[in-house]
Amino acid sequence: MKVAIFCVPGCTVAVRTIDYFKEKGLEISLVVIETAVRQKFSLAEQEFKVVHEKFRELIMKPTNGHNGDSKSLKKKLWLGIPPSLRAGVKKLLPQSVAAGNDIVTQAIKRLNIPSEIVEKHSSQQTRDILERHGITYVLLGSSNWLIKEPLLSMEGTKVINAHCAKLPEHRSLDALPWSVMENDSVGLTTHIVDAGIDTGPILKFLEVEPQPGDNLISLRERVNSKIPELFWESINGLNDGTIRPVPQKEAEGAHHRPMTVEQLLQAEQLLQERIRRTSVG
Repeated sequence: MKVAIFCVPGCTVAVRTIDYFKEKGLEISLVVIETAVRQKFSLAEQEFKVVHEKFRELIMKPTNGHNGDSKSLKKKLWLGIPPSLRAGVKKLLPQSVAAGNDIVTQAIKRLNIPSEIVEKHSSQQTRDILERHGITYVLLGSSNWLIKEPLLSMEGTKVINAHCAKLPEHRSLDALPWSVMENDSVGLTTHIVDAGIDTGPILKFLEVEPQPGDNLISLRERVNSKIPELFWESINGLNDGTIRPVPQKEAEGAHHRPMTVEQLLQAEQLLQERIRRTSVG
């Protein structure tokens, strides 16, 4: 069994997964870095971005004259740059990969992991690379586009995604806050990627309990921090036969629409109520 990772430059999930697998005694066999920068987004994706930027501004409380932590400050500075300039900065990312200045390439060099640079993951070039390296499973750390053919029809190679909600109940964007809104479990689900959106065969669900001090933003970050662990458990289970992919039925779940700011604020309120109930209990 050989395991690869798909990622874009600067992908912290890929770096953390590489290190986690190393600690567990299974080294990643290949990292495939996608360098093309996506320029067009669907209306739903655009709506999602605008709403979440507004929501973050509303709930991040100033601390000692600063609005939020250093990460949110960096985000504000980045968003303050004109879109045309941001696009130019993104175009420089492939150069940082080639120069070895990217955190992913640094991790690759540190552990001497084979790597390949492609324009897009979903390409014949990538398929040829995976076949040449004999890859069994690809962990989807990040990609600028949905994974499509010619990768999905590979018989000996499957791509695995970690979705930030329980499947099949909560698919698509804003799955985590919709989980809170519907009083459902919060966590991650690994599944095999197919031609749909979050519709592939389910591998494993890992619940992440909300804790005092959480808000929707910090909870999402804490859920994402569990991705390497769940990737490992899923790969280990597939290898020893304790996990078998369970096909989803389209009618069993929902493809959520992005929330409005008002809905996110309502979900935040419900999250705080859930945390208080749990703490008291």
